[in-house]
Amino acid sequence: VQDDVTLAIVAERLDKLANDHVRGVIFDGFPRTATQAVGLDALLEQRGQKIDAVIELAVPEEILVERMSGRRLCPNCGAAYNLAFQSTRQTGICDKCGSELVQRDDDMPIAIRKRLQLYNDLTKPLLDFYESRRVVTTVDGNQHVEIVQQTIVDAITASSINKEA
Repeated sequence: VQDDVTLAIVAERLDKLANDHVRGVIFDGFPRTATQAVGLDALLEQRGQKIDAVIELAVPEEILVERMSGRRLCPNCGAAYNLAFQSTRQTGICDKCGSELVQRDDDMPIAIRKRLQLYNDLTKPLLDFYESRRVVTTVDGNQHVEIVQQTIVDAITASSINKEA
């Protein structure tokens, strides 16, 4: 999706949230480009807001490829599995409905490596953009999910979000 379209969608959503008296939002996977970051800054500035915290989940690329390529879906009931973390009672068969699990094309290792290259080229440079503002916290995402979750909560709690409230 083009940056201007993405920014228009975000602006519309921010307006709706403001009308609903929501005090803050969490963006997941946005902004992805420098143009989006600059555009987001402009949108937030118009509303008297700013980015208070950026969380970087750091995981070695080989681990990411292993995790992402382990995803399987049931085309019948929609159940999701990840072979890197769990197994089914019968290999390749959905535990809920007995259908054969499938792997999406974008979860193939070659597609994942291509997505990671796009991330490295377009999105990772944004860390410097936000590090200059001292709002980036890097979290080791190669830990147990509960530890990662708590580290993220701690980082958000320690950010200026709660100091201004």
